[in-house]
Amino acid sequence: MTVDTITESDVAVLEKTVIAYPKKWNVVLYNDNFTSMEIVIFILMNVFAMDHESAHVLMYDIHENGKGIAGTYSKEIAETKRDYALAIAAQNGYPLKVELEVNE
Repeated sequence: MTVDTITESDVAVLEKTVIAYPKKWNVVLYNDNFTSMEIVIFILMNVFAMDHESAHVLMYDIHENGKGIAGTYSKEIAETKRDYALAIAAQNGYPLKVELEVNE
C-alpha cells in the first residue's frame, strides 16, 4: 500500500476515553437545640471512626458554626453513614439533622 492508495477505510481513528472519577459527598451534621453533645460525640466516634478528642473538637465546631463535615465519601457510603447516624439519633429520641453535600 502506498500513500497514493490510502482510502478512508484504511485510516484508523483513535478515540480518547476520558475517565471521570465519581464525585465525593460530605456528610454534614447540623447543630440544634435538642440533640445532646454526648450523642453527637457517640455518633462521630462510632459511625465516622473518630477518636474521642477529634469527635469532641468537631462537636464544638458544629455547635459554634451551626454545621460541620463529619466525613467525605463516595455517595453510597455517605448515604449509609448518614442513615446510620440518623437512626442512632432517632433511637435515642434526638432530631439530629444530617445531610449530604457534593464535595466541590
